[in-house]
Amino acid sequence: IAASPVRVTYLVLGPQTRPWTITVRANGPLVSGASTTPISTISWTATPTSTFRNGTLSTVAQTIASGSGIALLERGDVTFRFVNSWNYNVGTYTQTITFTLTSP
Repeated sequence: IAASPVRVTYLVLGPQTRPWTITVRANGPLVSGASTTPISTISWTATPTSTFRNGTLSTVAQTIASGSGIALLERGDVTFRFVNSWNYNVGTYTQTITFTLTSP
């Protein structure tokens, strides 16, 4: 089951040789009342593939994009997908994810 794409807009200012990375991390499993589902049931595809990469959500930061140098107001689209299963309890599941841009 796919959601509408999320637009990620970022601006990197620095020397041409300085690397940068955007990571995404979930705060925990998907939660609906007392029911939980592993966050690893959520994967993503991202474009443009020159900067962004596909992956699976985790409570450990996962790289979603990287590059080096100055990036003038750039954008990428991320589409999250849920792996559906009859094993999950019915409910409205939520979880917070955080995108972080870092440059050493």
